[in-house]
Amino acid sequence: MKTLVVSLPEALDEFVQKNVSSGNYASPSDVVHEGLRLLAQFEQERSRMVRATIRKGVEPGDVFRYEELSAAELAERGAERLRRTVA
Repeated sequence: MKTLVVSLPEALDEFVQKNVSSGNYASPSDVVHEGLRLLAQFEQERSRMVRATIRKGVEPGDVFRYEELSAAELAERGAERLRRTVA
């Protein structure tokens, strides 16, 4: 197993120490392992959801509306949208 030295903000250090002292984990390393495992799981699930959303949103035969706009037209549309949002 590889050793990695990391710096933690005080709040995270306290969180790690609290989990070790409460008996939830045997060592600070175990807390970090679990956190990284959960982060990897979260990232994998998020990627899966993005791919599923893309597949669901783009089906064969879908028609996309496309129109060319100048920078000025795009800026005006954005400004109009902002005015409607703020109003």
